[in-house]
Amino acid sequence: MLGLSGEALFTAVMALTLGLQGAWSLLKTLRSRASAVGTVSDMKLGADGLVPVVDFVGADGTAGRFCADHDGYLKLGETVPVRYDRRAPHRVRIATFQGSYLRPILALVLAPFVLSLARTIETRHDSVAPLDRVAVYIPLRVSLLDLESCARRSCSAARLERRLHAYDRARVAAEPLASPSVRAGILDVQRSLRAVRRGGAHPPAAPIAALRSTLIDGEAVPVP
Repeated sequence: MLGLSGEALFTAVMALTLGLQGAWSLLKTLRSRASAVGTVSDMKLGADGLVPVVDFVGADGTAGRFCADHDGYLKLGETVPVRYDRRAPHRVRIATFQGSYLRPILALVLAPFVLSLARTIETRHDSVAPLDRVAVYIPLRVSLLDLESCARRSCSAARLERRLHAYDRARVAAEPLASPSVRAGILDVQRSLRAVRRGGAHPPAAPIAALRSTLIDGEAVPVP
């Protein structure tokens, strides 16, 4: 997806989710909440001490009561601004900036920074030293040669299984350092090997040869 590495893709999705959640929460606060004036009518003993109980009546006649557990500094008889959901009056809170807007605004502010982190991760991923890539590409190429030989002529089931295991080990080692072109080639090989892993099929030569060619021509891997 989008040609990103796994780590960068996860970070980009997290940034997108954070931004959407912030935008949705802010939109709900702005559009679906009504204002009212509440009065502290009682104090209850909670786990963290006295908790103010607030009664309110909205402009449309909606009446409600709630515990303002995060506003224990309030006093009996004090009036406070309240916001509530017209469709669900039990969803109510004291209308402070912190309670209504702080979290969605923080999410919207943080989302671009998280997205820039994904870009940084991908840049770092694509700037891997060539020698580091060669170190993991050579075993991958050798395992591809072995698989291709089974595609050109039949191998016993036991030999094919051993070569598939060798390819998997080399692939897992190479993927964290792989360039986008090599990752695309690995995906093609993985798709083509699904039937082989289920049994009763030989490895297809074309995607294996294509990935091996990419490793040599596009990545300057010396021929072992």
